[in-house]
Amino acid sequence: MYKNGAQFVLDPSTVAYHQEHGISKRKVKEQWGNHYRFVKKHPNIDVLILSLEWKELPFMHMHRTLVEYKALEQRFPDEYKEFKHAFRVMLYRIIEYLNSGQPVTKLYDLPGGSEERIKIIQQFETLRPRGFDYLASSFEQIYYL
Repeated sequence: MYKNGAQFVLDPSTVAYHQEHGISKRKVKEQWGNHYRFVKKHPNIDVLILSLEWKELPFMHMHRTLVEYKALEQRFPDEYKEFKHAFRVMLYRIIEYLNSGQPVTKLYDLPGGSEERIKIIQQFETLRPRGFDYLASSFEQIYYL
């Protein structure tokens, strides 16, 4: 709704409770299948970032990663193109591989000396000095699988 311009009003008197529902081992494949269908329909970063749940990262870590990714896009719209592309592709492949039963490894496998790989690593190495710690951490955890 928000992407179509809906306006939301905060009502401070509203109370909400959310009960987490554990997923049994029998339903894990179904969960990732549902996520895969959702990602295919909505392949934006807000949805893709949930792929990090597979690494058992805390929700707040995923949230901070998303905030930093969006800040990176805003502050550097014409930079980090290879890094941003690789990150999105890897997030998508996590779900794709889990859905198809493939091992989640080599999500963005490039030859060691390839120009694209060198650019990705160079861009990645500038993230922490610029304050993108969560984004760098999340990228690191899935790039080197």
